[in-house]
Amino acid sequence: MTVLIAPHVVMGELAVLAILWVVVEVIRGPSGAGVLRAKGASVLGAVAMFGEWILAGTYYTGYYGKNVKPVILKGPWPWAHSIFMEAKEHFFLFMPFLSVVLLAVVWQYGGRLNENRGARFMVYAVAGVSILILAITAIMGYMISNGYREALPSPK
Repeated sequence: MTVLIAPHVVMGELAVLAILWVVVEVIRGPSGAGVLRAKGASVLGAVAMFGEWILAGTYYTGYYGKNVKPVILKGPWPWAHSIFMEAKEHFFLFMPFLSVVLLAVVWQYGGRLNENRGARFMVYAVAGVSILILAITAIMGYMISNGYREALPSPK
């Protein structure tokens, strides 16, 4: 099950890159090929986010809860789970839906994003919140991993 950690991280990073790509295309003023690139990037972001969701959920329910969580809670950094993982779980639940909102706005407005200030703002807002949350969850993942490593016996 630990083999799922790396693909989970890669999918999250791919989602961030795709979201940034959408923002770049919108800043450039999507028209013609730019609209197609923005739409493709929004699809890639949503697919990556749902892929990350499935991989992380499988790891969490199949391995983390039984094997990692108890070790962290008995170790010197129990707050690595009780604060960071608890918060990460809540972010985890709605992140894919933010990617769907971004996808919907890009597909709905497409080439009209230049003229529609509200739609452009929504792209920037949803993308900004998504990237911020993904960055925060990556930092939380690092803290959780450190909490686990700190709880393991030291090699002699």
